[in-house]
Amino acid sequence: MTEPLPGVEPVPLSPPAEPIEGDSHAHLIAPLQRLGHELGYRVEHRDLPDDGPGGWCDHQRKEIVVANGPANRQVRTLVPWRTPSGSGTSSTAASRPRSSSTA
Repeated sequence: MTEPLPGVEPVPLSPPAEPIEGDSHAHLIAPLQRLGHELGYRVEHRDLPDDGPGGWCDHQRKEIVVANGPANRQVRTLVPWRTPSGSGTSSTAASRPRSSSTA
């Protein structure tokens, strides 16, 4: 255990997070979709539950599914799948849900 420094406020251990709202990054959607297509992926937009995943990337099927909704939520889903290892880094995009309710 460490003792706090006197007179210094401790730094939070969790990174700051903001809700994924708004459309300030809408201009990035088309270029990210083009990149997906250039890399051989089919990009599809679907109505998905607000409390569910924002989308996913299925590397075997070469498919990226993005939830309809605010542009910033879509960008968040489109960006993480494009890691050097080819695997997603976000739970919203890393893998396809196992639920049979998705078409």
